[in-house]
Amino acid sequence: MAEVETTENKSAFADLINVSSGLNNSGGHTFVDGDTLRNEEGQLVRIEGLEAAEIAHLRNDNTFSPGTAGGDQAALSIQNLANKLGYTNVKYLTNADGSPKLDATGTRLMGRMTDNSGRDFTQVATTYGVNQLGLYSTDNEILSSQFGTAERSANLDKPLTDWELAKVQIDAATNAEMSYEQEFKRAALDERTLASWNAPQNPGETFESYQRRLKLAKEYIPGQVQIRKLDRDINNKALSPLSEGIDVGLTGAIEGLYGAAQLVGESTGFKWLENVGTAGITRQHAYLANMPELKLSAFKPIIDKNGVVTGNEWDIKGVGEFFEYLGTNAAVSIPYMANTVGATLLAGPTFGLSMLSPAAVYTGQTWNEMEGDNKNAGLAIAAGVTQAILDRIGLKGLVGGSILKKATRDAAIKKIMASGVGKAVAEQTLAKLTRVEVAKFVGSAAEVAKAQLKSRNVLRALVAQSAKGFASESMTEGAQELTAYMAAVAGSDKVFDAVELESRLLNAFIAGGTMGSTFAIPGVAYDAGAWADVAVRQLPAEAKRLSFAGKWAADEKKRTGSVNSVQQNNSDAKADINKRVMPTASFSEKAEAGTAAKKGRSGFDKVKDAWESTPVLWRGSTRMIFTEKLQNASRAMRKLADGFGGNLQRIYSGSNFENRKKHILTQYRNSVSSPAEFATAAGFKNLNQGELSNIIYTFGRWAGSKKLTPKDWNKLPAELQQHRTWLAKYYAETSQLSDKLYTDQIAAGATNLNRLENYLLRYKSFNKGAIEKDKNGFIAALEKDYNFSNLDATELTNNILNQELLVGETDAFTVGKGKFIPASHKKRTLNLAENKNFNAYMETDAFTNISNASKSAARYITYQEFLGNNNEVINELLNQAMEEGVPAADVNRVAAELQDYLDAESGNYKRLDNETIAKVQKHLGLWTTIAGLPLATISSFVELAITMQALTPKQISTTIMKASKEMAEAMWSTIKNPTLSSTEKQLEKEQRQSNIKRLGFFDWDVGAAQTTGATENTHASRHLLDKYFKIIGLQQWTDYTRSIRASIADDFIMSKVNAISNQRQMNKQVGPFTSATASQIDNEGLYTNAIQEAEEQLRNLGINVDRIIEMNDQVAPWSATQQAEFDAMMLEAQFNFVNQAIALPGTANRPLYYQNQHLALFTQFQGFIATFTANQIPRMWGEYVSRGTPAMKYNAFAVMSTMIMLGFVSQYLKDLIKYGKPSPYLDDVEKFQRAIGSSGLMGTGERVVNLVFPIYESSSDNAAEWFFNTVSGEAAALSNVSRAAGGIGKIVEGKTDKGVYDLLKTAPFTGPFNQFNRYISELFK
Repeated sequence: MAEVETTENKSAFADLINVSSGLNNSGGHTFVDGDTLRNEEGQLVRIEGLEAAEIAHLRNDNTFSPGTAGGDQAALSIQNLANKLGYTNVKYLTNADGSPKLDATGTRLMGRMTDNSGRDFTQVATTYGVNQLGLYSTDNEILSSQFGTAERSANLDKPLTDWELAKVQIDAATNAEMSYEQEFKRAALDERTLASWNAPQNPGETFESYQRRLKLAKEYIPGQVQIRKLDRDINNKALSPLSEGIDVGLTGAIEGLYGAAQLVGESTGFKWLENVGTAGITRQHAYLANMPELKLSAFKPIIDKNGVVTGNEWDIKGVGEFFEYLGTNAAVSIPYMANTVGATLLAGPTFGLSMLSPAAVYTGQTWNEMEGDNKNAGLAIAAGVTQAILDRIGLKGLVGGSILKKATRDAAIKKIMASGVGKAVAEQTLAKLTRVEVAKFVGSAAEVAKAQLKSRNVLRALVAQSAKGFASESMTEGAQELTAYMAAVAGSDKVFDAVELESRLLNAFIAGGTMGSTFAIPGVAYDAGAWADVAVRQLPAEAKRLSFAGKWAADEKKRTGSVNSVQQNNSDAKADINKRVMPTASFSEKAEAGTAAKKGRSGFDKVKDAWESTPVLWRGSTRMIFTEKLQNASRAMRKLADGFGGNLQRIYSGSNFENRKKHILTQYRNSVSSPAEFATAAGFKNLNQGELSNIIYTFGRWAGSKKLTPKDWNKLPAELQQHRTWLAKYYAETSQLSDKLYTDQIAAGATNLNRLENYLLRYKSFNKGAIEKDKNGFIAALEKDYNFSNLDATELTNNILNQELLVGETDAFTVGKGKFIPASHKKRTLNLAENKNFNAYMETDAFTNISNASKSAARYITYQEFLGNNNEVINELLNQAMEEGVPAADVNRVAAELQDYLDAESGNYKRLDNETIAKVQKHLGLWTTIAGLPLATISSFVELAITMQALTPKQISTTIMKASKEMAEAMWSTIKNPTLSSTEKQLEKEQRQSNIKRLGFFDWDVGAAQTTGATENTHASRHLLDKYFKIIGLQQWTDYTRSIRASIADDFIMSKVNAISNQRQMNKQVGPFTSATASQIDNEGLYTNAIQEAEEQLRNLGINVDRIIEMNDQVAPWSATQQAEFDAMMLEAQFNFVNQAIALPGTANRPLYYQNQHLALFTQFQGFIATFTANQIPRMWGEYVSRGTPAMKYNAFAVMSTMIMLGFVSQYLKDLIKYGKPSPYLDDVEKFQRAIGSSGLMGTGERVVNLVFPIYESSSDNAAEWFFNTVSGEAAALSNVSRAAGGIGKIVEGKTDKGVYDLLKTAPFTGPFNQFNRYISELFK
């Protein structure tokens, strides 16, 4: 080979600096040495398989490592090769579960460099001998090295390639450096050190010393340092002043809290607390000292030749630097403002205790500023409290900004005073009025609103509010600075310095005032937007703001004079069945025809169908069935769609199929007092339903089948006498419920019932957990005692376990036989509950049995109403659809898809036939749930934002106040009762959250497991999961968000009812009118966008608008029937109001494939987001963004922004728990993508986005491995299995610590806690 000239390395530091440069177009990566990169966040990335000699560098302990021979040349050559040949794509490697792959030290990320064709740098470098084989080399790279050596030996006569040239240079440099002594030039350690050498004269530094320092600075290499930091330029200036400013503010606030801790500890003699404070202050000081330089002052000190500060001078160079100064100071203020705002919002529910937070921060900072050993704690506290009060006063000065014209204001006050009140009272009244009310006082609301929005008026308000903000905040900031400084001087040995105080006050005045002026502007902008909303809302109703369902409802009213309820539609359909003379195809025949037609489609047609049916991936199952085209063509299809939850917006009032069943069940369950109430009456400290049930069934055996009289109660056995009072209540309530179950089912059409006395004292349902545990024993007992064949016994057992609706023996023998037969009060066919051989398989919890008996009755009543015998009710509406012109093929398709829906709703849709696979899948689901969801509550923080959906600012404020109080009480209750078994605490919760208890949200089928999608599990595990979700706080959080949403429901509903009622009342007036009355009718009587919106909002909640207005306006007292009607209407509305915000997964409101057990591993944990995607996202777009008024659009924007913000917060908290710091593996773009995904706004589409643009890169050696990694990445359970198997493999290989770490990542509760897992695994090294 030809000889190549090498460059002598005369300075290790110089070469280090030269090679520590960029990897072009790689997203900000730079080379640290030949085999290691540093990303923009400062994290080291070890290139997998690449081994290069070390360069000279500083170790972590700041000691110098001279490197190894050839290190500098290797780094330079590798950098040049990567840039020249395009190996600039850096891919971060991950483990199978998506967690970042680390090197053996656990401190560096692992990555690969590739070119745009996918060629791997390490692989090619190994082939040409540039790479040294080492610890991270793979078998493929070892083979590549061997083949490369052989190939180079065979081509010695050919010109050198770039790779070969690099190898020769590295070899030559290595040999040269082993022969000559290295020489070093001086380079500053880092940017801060370099900047300190070249800084202007410092206070206390004489001019002579300053000149001497500048002379010494020339001995350092200009613009070069040994250790380069990526958050600053070479002059130590921050590259991102805003983010660094927030960090400075947050660190300063934390330092203040540590100062408060030191103050309390020192004042009380509590040494531990004092030491904690001292250590914390030291850490924060050190952290701030190492931060890049920020422009926080507009002045610099004037220093004489002796180093004495004699004054201040302006130090802002140009407009750009001035805005940087303002922006940085604003960023520093954000954490303090957030602390004060949060404390102010929480002041009510915490009785003012929240204000201790800002007071503690300012107290600690004042204490920290004090000097010497004679600090005055009292003065520091007084100064801290004063500053907190000033902060709140300043906050009030920033809030507001009205564009209300003086003429409008004066006219409104004059109108109020006309009622006989003075001006002061009139002004107070005006301040409480909404903008709409003010506009209506003055004249035509729409015209008054438009007058406020004139450009000149808005500009006037902007100038006035900016001036107010400047004055308020400049004075506040100045007063705070003066208070803190003077307290520090008066309360310690700190010497008063007039020049320092002057600088601080001037900065406070300029920065504070300018920020105050800027922060005041959004208030004016908001007020202008609110007046724009008034203008739009008071316009005559526009058709473009009405949904399709709203238009169909209007059409229905024109056609019949009113809009029916879903229940009336079902009743009408039943009546129409009896009127039909000619026979028609049955529902089953239609469904079979639809299924056959689908199977008979050509290949091309099936592809076309699949393409047109793409929305099936995200749309609710019944909404997918009843398309807009079908509903446009047929009134009967619209009835079916609304009846089975097929519309996002409602046409008809009342309850749909799933809601109806839920409401009936809730009504039954709530008619019997809760176990906690009976346990309290029984004197149980802990809630023990098993013991309560034993007492109840002992009582039941004594009572038998006779109705108890007062004389019978006197004969109560001695062991039950102490429980007589609560047993009497239990007996009365269950007897009443038993009678209601009987009469309701008779009313629904049951003809074969026999009223059984004390039915609920004797009724026992299946214990599915026990049957599941001893399935073979249950089958054998059926064969032995009832002569079942093995096939029939197995089929019955599988149906019991797979179908949620089958809870008792009569259910199991009647479902699916064409005619629904009620279970409640029906004579038992087999008497399994009376057969001692089946005792182990029957439920022994009395309250569960009541619930199951109620469930059976609710199911029967609902099925009879919506389906009828042989689905005749549905079939009648399908017949009507054909008569309205819907083609038979479309009707058959609807029938087939409805059959799939009904199968899914009853638990019969595409079940797994292989019992072993089904069992394994369920256990995997349970394991993955417990291992993967410890931090699920944090991920659910975004739900808090959704609770504010569609609310006015006043309602939002009320909700926040209630939410804060409810959350505080729930947390305190959990802290006081960590075992979750206290009868007293359970009763307190039920009373505190009575709203959601009344709505039925305390039950398993609407709990945290259902909302998260963790439902594919064993029956035996449900009690465990119920406890688990309470331990991690998810159940409490779900109850909490539902509770705060339910608490505002009545206010929301009645505000709409009153607005509509007022409008209709005005329309009923007859003339003659005065001018004042005419103006009022113009405002109140006009059918506006606001009234149209209110009607649609009520209709979407299931309310019959005309009926509720009629009842609201009725003067006479309501009858019992009317009260029951109103209660039922409000129950439906409140239930929907909660579910519109907090997604409750059902069968109709999410894609059908989520009910497919074959896909359970891939749909696990997707329950909430699938429902949110199918309902909340399109509803938010349609009702708010697309058709909404300005206020609705603003509300949607605010909710979505808050969701994203909470997404950031939740992920940041999870990072702190996992890593103790923000994620070291993601850049800013990836963090933003993750936050958007966490917000839920991408819905299930997040999985597609992450597949195309993965946040975590994964390394795969071949297509099969890539496929497995991709599939397992989409299925949490498979990922868990893969990681666990890998962990066991590592242990077998002798890598015990790494294996233990992998196993801990899959273990219950410990999975996400990386720091804990790493600590434990280190013990096995």
